[in-house]
Amino acid sequence: GASNELLGEKTYGVKYEYWINTTAGEALHHETGHWWWLPSKEVVIRVATVPRGQLVVAGGKWSSGSPISISTDDSSVHGVGLLDVNGDSAVPTRSFRTTVTMEGGK
Repeated sequence: GASNELLGEKTYGVKYEYWINTTAGEALHHETGHWWWLPSKEVVIRVATVPRGQLVVAGGKWSSGSPISISTDDSSVHGVGLLDVNGDSAVPTRSFRTTVTMEGGK
């Protein structure tokens, strides 16, 4: 991961990109994004984009040793939210949440 000074605050980040294909080899999902940790605020943020018109900014409070729980509905983290330009489709995305548990100090 990367570490940098952002407005005098230490941050750590990881950039990722992944694809999920069907068994026939057709693209089903493609996502790019970043995970950010702001240790002085005990905040974790995930920013993800999907080419079909979605942008997720999910966040949550986190301290070492506990599961990382983030969502687009967490009011304790300023600026989280979701943009879905296809929100009028048959399967709109209204919110996003996930929990990650790290084991063995990894």
